[in-house]
Amino acid sequence: MKLVLVTGASTGIGRAVAVELGKKGYTVGLVARRKEKLEETKKLVEAAGGKAEVFVCDLADVAQVNGLIQSVKAKFDHLDALVNVADVWHLDNKH
Repeated sequence: MKLVLVTGASTGIGRAVAVELGKKGYTVGLVARRKEKLEETKKLVEAAGGKAEVFVCDLADVAQVNGLIQSVKAKFDHLDALVNVADVWHLDNKH
């Protein structure tokens, strides 16, 4: 089993990457903040022929990142690749 962790997997490019990896038969660890959106992505990955696991994590929070690492290690014995699509974006009216 090839395992790929995709951050930012709840929407956009991250979701598209996760689905494409699913089409190629990968097990995809889906990482983002919004569980409901990750569950949608999981369904798309599985419909494409892959397997997926949801990991809810705010990557801007070090404690949550440490928890993510522990969760992935508890679930899987290895990680083949990391696709880091997540972005930390904050709305402000200064720009």
